[in-house]
Amino acid sequence: MKLRQYIKLVCLAFFTVTTTSCLDLEPKADLGDNLVWNKADNFQLFANQFYGWLPDFSSAITDTPHSDYRSDLVCESKRNVYSDGTNTIPTSDGNYTGNYKHIYYTNLLLKNAQNFGDAKAISIPVAEAKFFRAFSYFELVQLYGNVILLTEPIDLDSEKLSAPRDDRSVVIDQVIQDLKEAAEGLPETVSEAGRLTKYAAYAMLSRVALFEGTWQKFHTNGKDATTNTIRSEQLFKQGNYTVGLLLDAAATTAVEQVADQVNEVINTIAKKQGYKPTWRFSPGYGNWPLEIQPQLAKIIKTEMIGLQVTENYLLFPRKSVTAIIGLMPANEDIKTKRGCTSCSQQNCASRKLPEKATVNTQDGGEEEGSKTTADISGIAMKGQPIQ
Repeated sequence: MKLRQYIKLVCLAFFTVTTTSCLDLEPKADLGDNLVWNKADNFQLFANQFYGWLPDFSSAITDTPHSDYRSDLVCESKRNVYSDGTNTIPTSDGNYTGNYKHIYYTNLLLKNAQNFGDAKAISIPVAEAKFFRAFSYFELVQLYGNVILLTEPIDLDSEKLSAPRDDRSVVIDQVIQDLKEAAEGLPETVSEAGRLTKYAAYAMLSRVALFEGTWQKFHTNGKDATTNTIRSEQLFKQGNYTVGLLLDAAATTAVEQVADQVNEVINTIAKKQGYKPTWRFSPGYGNWPLEIQPQLAKIIKTEMIGLQVTENYLLFPRKSVTAIIGLMPANEDIKTKRGCTSCSQQNCASRKLPEKATVNTQDGGEEEGSKTTADISGIAMKGQPIQ
């Protein structure tokens, strides 16, 4: 009986070995390097995963490496340990291994790009890889200061990951170089929303240079104060702040345009119901104090979209808008005019005089025009007070 069972087992094993499998021995989801890197489209498909590393809206406004909570823009009663420079390095941290995993993937693409015949065809995924490598290293520098700089793919258990850390200046220099090269390879406009452009790389470059330049200026990382100052100035020059300023202005214009569009939607709905809307009015306008911002935020429940009010009554994230719009019967007219003429803030530095306002000068002459008080303050001091 036992012999018979043994023979059955041997036959079953022989059948298993000799039978041809119908399974695909090279799964398409796990292609070899010779198949992944043989087409330009595959480089782009590989680079698409990089966008999944970016923080979403909810995580971007919390205490993360790129959050303003770690800067002097947002200050609460208890200072942030990162902006204060008192944070300590834990024995283990997912930010460390996670960022080096991202760096491995970007280095892998960049290494294989060197052997691809048509550099122009893969210029965008290469630029994206350099941007996200810089992004990951910037996070590491913000978190740990000196970190190990790797520009080629290695295994996560490699001895190089246990090597002495490189000076933060060396790492930031690589970040700046990556962002500059990324800007050269990225397009000015995108065919798909959410993808990188050269201006995104320039904006990131401004942020990196401003962050590290400020750090170098106020820390004794160099040999002496002169060394720190020179290094700081070099970083500030790398930042391309003209582009940063223009991007900031563009963001301000964009959020105002969105507010105007919301205004138009309200106008349309109001008119259908027999009402006429007033103009949009925000805390800080005219004599409506900015201190009202927390109460307004509570009423309209801004926390539902992650919008917060700081202790200084500023909105966070920046480039956010809160406002009220009044409704009145359509057959009534708005009696007050929009602008400086109806504002009670007579001493506002940006206040404009009514059209053709007359200012008496010392020599008995008159000047007309719509000027701000700042523009004509010299005239007012020389002549009679503005009426």
